[in-house]
Amino acid sequence: MACQAMTADNAESISRQEFLREIESYRAPERRTQITTRSFNCSDGPAVEMPVFLNEFWSRRQRAGSSLHRVAYRGAFNGALPRFFIEHLSRPASTVYDPFMGRGTSLIEAALLGRVPLGTDANPLATMIVEALLRPQPLALWRFRTDWLDVRPSLDKVPEAVRNIFHPQTLYDLCSMRQCLLEQQHEGELDPVYRWNRMLVLTSLAGPRSGYLLGPSLHANTPMLPTRFWRPPAPSNCQLPRKELVDCLRLRSESLTATLDGWQRRVMEAVVPKSGLLTARADSTSSIASGSVSLIVTGPPGLRPYDYGRENWLRCWFVQVDPQSVHVSAHRELDTWCQEITAVFVEFYRVLKPGGYCVIDLGRLRPRKIRWDQAVLDCTLLAGFEPIGILINTSHYGKALFERPFIPRESVFDEVLVMIKPN
Repeated sequence: MACQAMTADNAESISRQEFLREIESYRAPERRTQITTRSFNCSDGPAVEMPVFLNEFWSRRQRAGSSLHRVAYRGAFNGALPRFFIEHLSRPASTVYDPFMGRGTSLIEAALLGRVPLGTDANPLATMIVEALLRPQPLALWRFRTDWLDVRPSLDKVPEAVRNIFHPQTLYDLCSMRQCLLEQQHEGELDPVYRWNRMLVLTSLAGPRSGYLLGPSLHANTPMLPTRFWRPPAPSNCQLPRKELVDCLRLRSESLTATLDGWQRRVMEAVVPKSGLLTARADSTSSIASGSVSLIVTGPPGLRPYDYGRENWLRCWFVQVDPQSVHVSAHRELDTWCQEITAVFVEFYRVLKPGGYCVIDLGRLRPRKIRWDQAVLDCTLLAGFEPIGILINTSHYGKALFERPFIPRESVFDEVLVMIKPN
């Protein structure tokens, strides 16, 4: 998808005072917002006092939002988190940007709320997944299967590692679809039907349940493919489970569109043509115009060893992407992480319009023993942002979460830093 949302939007900004009044007066069921202040000793300047607001601002149930979020992805957050800030910090038809879009949680919520989604990710697989989710095609599988069922792939070129993990008949179907998609891609840009089916395969290759092609158990299904099509016979001693490709993809498609109604589709169709997706680093987005974004909602990666090639080799094989050509940041030292994130926030400052907001999810940064609120605040202040406050979303622990560092054994809260670009 070409990045088209490059011009500045003219939506009216929401004032800082208006947002703080809404947060202070916010009432969860039988609960008022608790307010305190937190002190930060900045590395370059005087100490900063920031208000901290604690309440159950949004639901933490992973499946409470749209079914389009039901995609397993590394480091994804709950769709209710970006929805809360999109509703409170942006106007309809304004541009919402996620520079670490991942599976597109913020962008999908923005489109469902009538905002123009804009996203960036260094992982090309993320772009392939999100561009399809923004244009859902519930009937795409049935329109597409007549194209790839007659394709007879050359199994001699399939890597040995792929041969060893799929049943021969499942592998034949998978290679048939892969060859059909690659041939169509070489002829020109894929249409939404082909993109949707490519996304279904990428999100169904492997997973924790039986509905995946590489699941832990056999999936109870009724074969849907006509038996007249030839497939290689499996050896009598084959221990690999046979998965019906169309059944797996059908279940994935039905799950993703389960809650999607006609009104949501019309809202998305009005703003998605103006959207833009980039496969690029978050600190190198020169194609996005300065002052063109009203709101940034994102969750940056933390400190963790991340072997992109090892985790995505099968998906990269299916779409013919060289894993070595994908450069995803994986820092082990906080100093180098801060250097890169500071450059990222400088780019955020450029693309945001004056009065625009930047919302950073801190709750999923790892390891927890690091004062991530302090580290991220330092980076944002160096970039020129002004702090608004920290929101802690939880239904447990109460005032104990005000104390820092507070390291629970389980993730029972969301912590979000809200910044603003001064006028």
